[in-house]
Amino acid sequence: TASWTIDATAPAVELTGVPVGEVNTTAAVITVGGEGVTEYRYRLDAGSWSAARPVAQQITLSGLAEGAHTLYVVVADALGNWQSTDAPTSASWTVDLTVPGDPVIPPGDNPGTQTTPRPTLRWTAVAGAAQYLIEVSDSADFASPLVQRVVSGTSYTLADIEALVRTGIWYWRVRALDAAGNQGNWVTGSFEYTAPVGIGIGTFLLLFEE
Repeated sequence: TASWTIDATAPAVELTGVPVGEVNTTAAVITVGGEGVTEYRYRLDAGSWSAARPVAQQITLSGLAEGAHTLYVVVADALGNWQSTDAPTSASWTVDLTVPGDPVIPPGDNPGTQTTPRPTLRWTAVAGAAQYLIEVSDSADFASPLVQRVVSGTSYTLADIEALVRTGIWYWRVRALDAAGNQGNWVTGSFEYTAPVGIGIGTFLLLFEE
């Protein structure tokens, strides 16, 4: 008897390190792998196919222009079964290097007077912003902010654990963040916290005697 196996099927590829969605980097290092994969070829966007490369050699991309990019990869096994270039494995992402604009703090909040230890901070929306980073501090240099939050809306009310711990001037700032991770400029505001007039917190014991 004599036995052998016919294998005419190209292996499946696995790509590691491909940027996802919108990113603010112009470089990427991508590893090509998969069970049985020994070599590959790749093409970026409308470029030409590379020569065959061993899987031990990574794809190193740099200097990518801002905009959408697609990487195409075909792989082969040790028998020489190549994935067709007419049906390659692809991965797409977008390079976004544009810094979002700056929000505006309404005049009434910069400066303003707050009588609650949990004030609501407000700002205007920025086109293209996915989130906003806010900070609240008792010093103008924000060295040790009391509050540091990423929020999705255009206002934020301090939580109970973030309540202001003293009266006086407080500083806060906000900046826009887009989906790629680009950060806009800080816009700074301030307000004075004045505790409401009334009976302070304490315990009182009243004794009545006839």
